Amino acid sequence: FVRPSILSSDDPCYNKSMKQRSYWRKRIALPHISTRSALMLIVLYVLGVFATAIYVTNDPNWSRWHISYLGEHPGLGADIFNYGVMFGGVIMVWFSFRMHAYLMGENQRRVDVPRIRATGVSLILLLIAIGVYGVGMFPLQYGNLPHDIFGYSIYVLCLVLCIASPWLLPGMRRRFYLIPYVFHLLIFAIFVLFWANISESMYLAEVTTFLSLIWWLDMVTSGRMYRDNSLLS
Repeated sequence: FVRPSILSSDDPCYNKSMKQRSYWRKRIALPHISTRSALMLIVLYVLGVFATAIYVTNDPNWSRWHISYLGEHPGLGADIFNYGVMFGGVIMVWFSFRMHAYLMGENQRRVDVPRIRATGVSLILLLIAIGVYGVGMFPLQYGNLPHDIFGYSIYVLCLVLCIASPWLLPGMRRRFYLIPYVFHLLIFAIFVLFWANISESMYLAEVTTFLSLIWWLDMVTSGRMYRDNSLLS
């Protein structure tokens, strides 16, 4: 047996080995998708999990309280929701690293930020992913405290991302920094109504938090909010 690495370039075995290597490189490259396409796939996955859980749930009153109520009662709908949310958290862990590579200038995109800022964005997304995983892993029937810690942490981290955006991504248009506050003011108003016992539902607050995060990520990955040709600073 002769190692391909020491074969001459004129040897047929060498040429066959290199052709196979090129073939597999192409096969590996084909599944590669852009960061924005990955984000859209995550959105479709989340909507699919929620729609399926809503369709098969035995409780038609789930929307009176909050989305994670879908996973509170034993049954197929709860299993779909909880395991789907947990797997969604795992996907978001992968996406947080994918986002870091994107911000570091992968594929010669116009985005190229300092490593510390790209790491800051990736770290916040990673913590959000852990929060999402925890919501699915600890339904309310196993105790309010762990479920609420993971659930409320998602909102807090989205707010941190909003507040820290001018430092993390300083090359964006002004409305990129202002529009998220509209989302969070609406969420805060829903929280106030809930705490004042005027409304018993947190459903709209959770949906708005999800929309605010998706909007923020979409603006970054699509490039529609870039003020300059790059984010170098």
